[in-house]
Amino acid sequence: MKCPARYRHEVLEGLSALAEKSAYLRFHGCVRQVLVWMGDKACAGETATAREAVAYLDDVWRDRGPRGGFEAVYFAEARRMVSAAAALVDAGHRPVERVLSVVVASQTVVVRPDRVLEAPDGSIVIRRFRTGRRSKSEEEKPIWALLAAAGEAAFPGRVVHLQAFYPAAAEIVPIAPERDGTELAPYADALAGVARGEFAPVTSRDCPTCQFYFICTAEDSF
Repeated sequence: MKCPARYRHEVLEGLSALAEKSAYLRFHGCVRQVLVWMGDKACAGETATAREAVAYLDDVWRDRGPRGGFEAVYFAEARRMVSAAAALVDAGHRPVERVLSVVVASQTVVVRPDRVLEAPDGSIVIRRFRTGRRSKSEEEKPIWALLAAAGEAAFPGRVVHLQAFYPAAAEIVPIAPERDGTELAPYADALAGVARGEFAPVTSRDCPTCQFYFICTAEDSF
């Protein structure tokens, strides 16, 4: 969605392993793996304690955690984040299936949020874990409109609430994306581009942090 050229490099050309060399991305990857594990346990009716979450993080970190001079700093922050996630209690909420789908431009798009919960009043809570800093533009990201549509398709007639959970701050933020009937257009355009084999680069301020920066075909755009 952000950059078709990056999608081509990571998915079609199988170069996503390059990202694993980044200590920062390895750190976030470890945290996300623990959060996914916690979500799977929740769906199975089990609750992971903070101690269990940290123990699982220890195992994950040994296999794929970053190394180097800042490892201790990353590890301490990762332990704090997964402990905060484990402390998040949804009293009376029942975990339900996390794999959702919605039809976009005659194609079925599958999306898997970090948590899907049924509240005591029958409404549905769809939650994403955001391991980075809270962004003022979070609601504007297309993924939220996609999650809203997928939630409504999976639970017709139910009220669907979207939430972003920031483990670094132990904060849950309600998300209300704009719904004007065109909110899924970026996904339709992306699907059409993939079907045509078009993967044009999209330049942004994030380009210098991309692992494909020096081989990108957008060099004339900078």
